[in-house]
Amino acid sequence: MRTILIALLALGCSTADPATPEPAPSTPVATTASDAPDAPDAEPSPAATASDRTLLFFLNPNGRPCQIQQGIFAQMGDSLTVPVEEVSVLDNANRPTLYQYGVRSLPALILVDGSGAELHRFTPGIQQADAVIAALD
Repeated sequence: MRTILIALLALGCSTADPATPEPAPSTPVATTASDAPDAPDAEPSPAATASDRTLLFFLNPNGRPCQIQQGIFAQMGDSLTVPVEEVSVLDNANRPTLYQYGVRSLPALILVDGSGAELHRFTPGIQQADAVIAALD
């Protein structure tokens, strides 16, 4: 019995095939048609630059604080000037995004540009509407 336990500990708990490499995390999160390369002489307009921002909302859809934050966004309506992209921690496909931005507590809000570069990080926890609006201006 003791030998079996030692053998299991030596092998580890992973069920992954050691010969199969882990997929590399993806880099940009927000990809849109506007991310396509422009002509070399084209200058981005200020309006296009402002609309390329996205508010990443990292959440657990079952968590009460995250549900409260969703309600705040719903009440904000048109005063929310950037799109909100919900990133659920329950979806394994979102793990690279969680690692990319170093999210460790929820709810978390991060404002990013069109390439996924971080522009502003809110302190973790529920953010009131006025604080979100002030950060977006």
